[in-house]
Amino acid sequence: MNTEGQPVVVRRRFRWQYALIIIAAAILFFWEPIDNWLNFETQTVEVKSVQTLCTAFDNGSPVPREVGPCDDIRAEYGSDATVEIREQTFVAFDYTSPADGKVHSTKIVRDKDDAGQPIHAGSRITVRLSGKQADFVK
Repeated sequence: MNTEGQPVVVRRRFRWQYALIIIAAAILFFWEPIDNWLNFETQTVEVKSVQTLCTAFDNGSPVPREVGPCDDIRAEYGSDATVEIREQTFVAFDYTSPADGKVHSTKIVRDKDDAGQPIHAGSRITVRLSGKQADFVK
């Protein structure tokens, strides 16, 4: 039988595997927006107080070693070359948790309000509150 000049037919089996890979990649790529949509609620809160503190980090670590007044942190860690000291603005506010319906107080690091202006007491900021954990704020 002579097959020269005839098109080669490639049978595509397993198309569902390609679809599965694309879906898995999309979920990984879009996980944070999906998680925010499913598990977090947006709430606008009023800033009660603003405080500038210093945070000591081990070099390369995202987890702070200690937070406190800048003079104290610099006195304790200033000569240690393995510690990075960052000055950060902490804002305190009250919020009603969607997880338990109670009012909680917290502090987060934030330099500017929602309008991009320097933050001060009385500023209004938008935060993301966990619907599962009463004390988790983004």
